[in-house]
Amino acid sequence: MLQSRPSESMWVHIKGLRGGERSVQFQIDRQLPLSVFKTRFCKEHALQRCEWRFAFDGYTIEDEDTAERREIEEGDQIDLHWTRLPCYHRWRR
Repeated sequence: MLQSRPSESMWVHIKGLRGGERSVQFQIDRQLPLSVFKTRFCKEHALQRCEWRFAFDGYTIEDEDTAERREIEEGDQIDLHWTRLPCYHRWRR
């Protein structure tokens, strides 16, 4: 008997884009590092990735996290927070 395996990708809601209350649906892969999702999302929405923080259940999503490890499921919400710091400040000495 074949065991069904969860789909490799799923849809999540991203809330906080453009300061609004509405959310945007975005597809992520369960096993890829979430850095791939964050980079792709920012590129598609013309955002500087270093200026934004992604959070799930109140905790920052780290680049090496995966949806599977963080127990993110289909339809869950990821919050997007503007850091208010331009990217160049992070590399200035």
